[in-house]
Amino acid sequence: MAKIILFNKPYGVLSQFTGDIYTETLSAYISTPNFYAAGRLDKDSEGLLILTNDGKIQHELSNPKFKCEKIYWAQVENIPTEEEIAIFVKENFEVKAVLSADDLHTKFQKAKEYVDNGKALDAWKLLLAQK
Repeated sequence: MAKIILFNKPYGVLSQFTGDIYTETLSAYISTPNFYAAGRLDKDSEGLLILTNDGKIQHELSNPKFKCEKIYWAQVENIPTEEEIAIFVKENFEVKAVLSADDLHTKFQKAKEYVDNGKALDAWKLLLAQK
């Protein structure tokens, strides 16, 4: 049965289990064997990192050929102007939806039900679907 770890990666930690002696890695937080990150976050960012022991799930979430849509949240200081958002989107990616905290909570609850019933891939498809 596929298992998934949802890890809130701290700032300054590599999204891998090995690194040089001066860099903190996932091994400082996760000791469960045979889990691999499905994607990565830069060392200088923080947020949800998905790890799984299922190679198929890991491959489908990580490999660009599957075009698994990813959703990023950005915390900013002050409220950006429409012009600032337009510049950011043009230079980086397309913003397709904005979810409220209630919408996100509902999605996570449904995804948990999928995972509890052995349907982890369905859970990720639900979480990645647009509102």
